[in-house]
Amino acid sequence: RHAVAACSETMFRRIATTLAQSSTRTFASDAAAVDARVVTFLETLKIDTKHAKALGDWESCLRVRTEELKKIGLSVKQRKNFLRFTERTRKLLFDPFAEAYEGK
Repeated sequence: RHAVAACSETMFRRIATTLAQSSTRTFASDAAAVDARVVTFLETLKIDTKHAKALGDWESCLRVRTEELKKIGLSVKQRKNFLRFTERTRKLLFDPFAEAYEGK
C-alpha cells in the first residue's frame, strides 16, 4: 500500500510539473487561444482537436458533463471515452502527458 502511495505522489508531481510547463503554451488556431493541455488530452484520446476551443481551459475540461460534450458534437463512444479518462485523470490513475516525460 505504501508503494502505491509513493507511486501516486510521483505521478502527481510529474503531472503538476507538466501542467506548469504547458500552461504557458497556447495554440492560436482561431481568434481565441486554446489551452495546450486540452489539445494534448484530446490527441491522447484520439478525438479531433477542433473541439478544444469549445471545452475551454483545463479545469473546465475535467469538469465537463456529457450534455455539453453532446452539444459540441462528440459521438456517444467519444463521450464515454472522454468522461472515463477525465475521471481517471482526476483520480491520478491515467496520465495524459506521459509521452512528454518520455521525451516524445
